Amino acid sequence: MRFLLTLSMAAMLAFLPGCGEKPADEQGADSTAVAGDQGVPRIDLQTPELAVGQWISYGVNQDSAEVKLSVVSTQDMAGVECFWVQVEGQGESVQILVDPAQIRDVMTRTSETANEFYADPAAYVAANVPSDPRQMLTTEENIQNFMALIGAIKMVKVMDNGTLMAYDLTNVPATIEPVLSDSAFLAQLQAGMQVDVGAEGATDSLIEKISQYEFTAENTDMDIAGTGMGGSLFTMTGPEMTAEVFLCADLPIIPLGYAKATRATDGDEQVLSVRGFGMDGAVDLMPGAPAQTVDVAPMVQMLIMQMQSQMQQPQGAQGNR
Repeated sequence: MRFLLTLSMAAMLAFLPGCGEKPADEQGADSTAVAGDQGVPRIDLQTPELAVGQWISYGVNQDSAEVKLSVVSTQDMAGVECFWVQVEGQGESVQILVDPAQIRDVMTRTSETANEFYADPAAYVAANVPSDPRQMLTTEENIQNFMALIGAIKMVKVMDNGTLMAYDLTNVPATIEPVLSDSAFLAQLQAGMQVDVGAEGATDSLIEKISQYEFTAENTDMDIAGTGMGGSLFTMTGPEMTAEVFLCADLPIIPLGYAKATRATDGDEQVLSVRGFGMDGAVDLMPGAPAQTVDVAPMVQMLIMQMQSQMQQPQGAQGNR
């Protein structure tokens, strides 16, 4: 569990801090904007183009458990060459078919958001984090990002009790787009979310906390699985913790080379690092055609209809179901 939590933490850190700058006359005394010159690095989550054979593995601290990502094969989808990316760890594996162009679009969107955040974290929170957390899930930008990610994932393969199964997601975007464009549905969805919205002024409190942290970035070299590689190191230092993320555009599949979080109170460290990587040598753990391919769109449509039906019922009636 600690391994998965740390991996998730590192992934979030990698997607949040980017680096940019604002003109000096726009940086007030309370600004958390990163200072620097035009040489200050900007985050870029792009990697070398996907190719069959690529792989990269990660581990946390001295834990022997690893998570390995590999590009194992290709498949044509409506005239587009897509890639099967295999994720394996702790004896389990799953394969995800992705459209490389659409994935690059998702990474570009994420990079832009990360750079906007890192340019001035406090200003970003003030402009983009609503007082009601339920609104975060249904903003136009977040919906667009979600649709872009769903559109990039074409199929998923898993081994189910020894049977290779495939789940086709190609029709899912067209299924969910109408409801995500329905303002009335989104309003009902927000109203039904069981979220602790916290005290009034929570956003101001978050801005105050972020203002206590210093955000820096530098271009540097780092040893990655025994290979010296150049990249960008992003650091967040504050009263509660220090976090570092090293990104390298030369790594396959994911540009995350290293992440460390150090708790200020006791010095406890959690380090995520690359255990190995390569541009060839990936092994397909699920070769051959699946025994069955299931269209996920009808199941999603049924779920949407159930949600709409429940939303139309009075609160008391829902509670008595």
